[in-house]
Amino acid sequence: MKHKLISFISILLVLLTFLGTVTFSVYADIGNSINDSDLESEFLAYCKKQLPDIDYDYKVTIFKETAYEDMIIFMGDCGAIPSLNTEHVTDWGDWISLSTLGSSDLSVVGIYVKVEETILSLESAYEQGIITDLSPVAKLASLFYHIGDVNGDKKVNIKDATRLQKHLAGLNDEPIIDSGLLQTKVLDMNKDSKISIQDATSIQKYIAKADY
Repeated sequence: MKHKLISFISILLVLLTFLGTVTFSVYADIGNSINDSDLESEFLAYCKKQLPDIDYDYKVTIFKETAYEDMIIFMGDCGAIPSLNTEHVTDWGDWISLSTLGSSDLSVVGIYVKVEETILSLESAYEQGIITDLSPVAKLASLFYHIGDVNGDKKVNIKDATRLQKHLAGLNDEPIIDSGLLQTKVLDMNKDSKISIQDATSIQKYIAKADY
């Protein structure tokens, strides 16, 4: 009986340790933003500064955050402006984003960057050259698409060139991306405002690390 009790306690301890590890892993994936009261307070001050004429109580929300180099990138909602049912496509160099937040004094894509003690919209940080690589942003928010990612798997590879060739040959008439405007921009790999076989060639050159 004593040995059975010891075995039971040992198994229980192993299970508790395992569950504790799983809980920590899930929490680590989500990030600390949900309980990050300091960042919430700073974001609240930012929202009030950007929208000084709003005279009702704010309820800011931070959904996700990630550390990148010497900055924090996070998805945030000031809770002051409702979403608009209007597609807003933004060109970020090699990346394209699609959102329905519309234009405002806040970030159109709802993403912000904290550098030292300053919070900026992603747009401002990008324009100022504070952040140039949007790969970590794309991992944080699914609304970013890399130009040339024809099949939407967040990679640019030979599958994209093949898919585009089939699309141009009329072998695949289904929309590659739900948004027609976004699809046009994502497929235009050489940025000549036309979708042609040259874009498929540009994808192949990009894969080969050649200039395009």
